[in-house]
Amino acid sequence: MKGLLNILIFTAALFATSALISSRQPPPPVPIVQPKLTWLAEHGEQYDTFYLGSSRTYRQIIPQLFDSLMTEAGQPTRSFNLGVDGMRPPEDTYLLEQALKNRKKPLKYVFVECNAIRVPIDPEKRDTIRTVYWHDWTRTSAVTSAILKPDFKKKNWRDRGKEWTERWPDLYEHSLLWLRNTTEMGRGGDWLKDRILNRKTVSLGMHDVGPLRDGFNEVKPPRIMEGVELATYETDLAEMLEKPPRVVHAEPASQRELLYKKQLIEKHGGRMVLVIPPMTQSRCFLPEDNATAPLVLNFADPAKYPELFEARHRLDSGHVNTLGAELFTRQIVNQMKGLSAK
Repeated sequence: MKGLLNILIFTAALFATSALISSRQPPPPVPIVQPKLTWLAEHGEQYDTFYLGSSRTYRQIIPQLFDSLMTEAGQPTRSFNLGVDGMRPPEDTYLLEQALKNRKKPLKYVFVECNAIRVPIDPEKRDTIRTVYWHDWTRTSAVTSAILKPDFKKKNWRDRGKEWTERWPDLYEHSLLWLRNTTEMGRGGDWLKDRILNRKTVSLGMHDVGPLRDGFNEVKPPRIMEGVELATYETDLAEMLEKPPRVVHAEPASQRELLYKKQLIEKHGGRMVLVIPPMTQSRCFLPEDNATAPLVLNFADPAKYPELFEARHRLDSGHVNTLGAELFTRQIVNQMKGLSAK
């Protein structure tokens, strides 16, 4: 009993200290994320429309053009690009929560890049603050559910056991990230040094908020594919035209994540619109068909949107270039004309 009591005292002291550090420290300096949230904390009420997703959103949907075209169509908007390179669920849900937490004015739209929960940690981001900051209890629980309760349809017990075994390292890694985030591991020393040395908090600057302060940054340098890269893309495109992407609903946790985002957006008076960017792929994640399913704009269709897949409008198989971004934004507006925000 004495040992258990000591463990409980240590745990309580650890989390109390972590809470104190968290209350005294500024938000973690996460590239792209922190500047956008800092800007929205002061100017967020100016915007009624947001775009949420990865680089396929951040570099490909142009707020100024979207707003101009929507105004011409009699549906004026003021939009902000909340996209972040490499962002997937449930990180995007956390970011959306932070962007809307103090909001008072109603939203019109939130365009959400349609992705399932990504379980593996990007090797390039491993051991960075980018992998840590969003690992609160809610998001870590969502990833844990995706790991432990994957879509087991048409799988026998042997295959299920093998999949569980393969996913245990991911569970361990996400658990450590949650612990590191919850306990503010390493930030206490930074806080103490700041006080002793009287250091000022380093700002990441406003570059990632974009030159027009609308969250958009175009792909630089503007380029088109050539050589081997172009040949590979043309092969992938031909295969996609011959065999359209297979629809998948992924694990239940991914569907719950979509539903939660939809409820959060509707709570703030807005409408959720799912966007599937123009890219070559063999599978296409979609919400399950039901009465509460949000509107889906699927641009991963080279037969329907051939101009978005022309090589001269492409950066690579997953991204359009600067010219393609303008075409992509125009296509989104074309789909939205005449639709009510409710």
